[in-house]
Amino acid sequence: MRSTRALIIAPACGIAPGLELGIDYTRPSGGTARAVGVALKWLPQSASGHGWAGDTPLGEITAGLKLSSGYQRHAGESWRHRDSNVLLLVSTKFNDMLTLHTNIGGIRSQAEKPNAALFNIALAAKPSERVLLFVESQTNHRRTVFGPTVNTIGGSWWTVKQRFGLDTTASRPAGSHAAGTTYGIGFGWVGLAL
Repeated sequence: MRSTRALIIAPACGIAPGLELGIDYTRPSGGTARAVGVALKWLPQSASGHGWAGDTPLGEITAGLKLSSGYQRHAGESWRHRDSNVLLLVSTKFNDMLTLHTNIGGIRSQAEKPNAALFNIALAAKPSERVLLFVESQTNHRRTVFGPTVNTIGGSWWTVKQRFGLDTTASRPAGSHAAGTTYGIGFGWVGLAL
């Protein structure tokens, strides 16, 4: 059984009402390629502070946009632009406990130049004020370039309510037993803003 580890640091900061800047850095063990991503998330705020929101028979629907760009560096090489993507973010809050998140968009590989459609869907359940559980699936229509569909389950526990949390995840590529399951443990601190 092969074991690999990676250090991932992914801070995000509110830079204006409804606008968030995120940066992530990934450093796998074993000297393989390092990666950096930069993302700008826009969740427009209305006068009521709810963003693009509308009440429907299903629940409250909110929408936003996310633009991101990824960079990669192999040992002994310089940083290279890996890909860029844009996503429409739509969330449907059925009630105080259950929310469905869908992301629809596109990605472009800088090395191989194809575009691909992206589709991500997640169902999040909040059984208590301090616990969030979710299942998620991320896919695209050019899996030979951008990788297979990845299914994830996870949860967050707020050790300090809405301020500091512990996250755990388990992810696995669909239809691939050779790749195995990737486990993640993370710590989240909320409250960064300019």
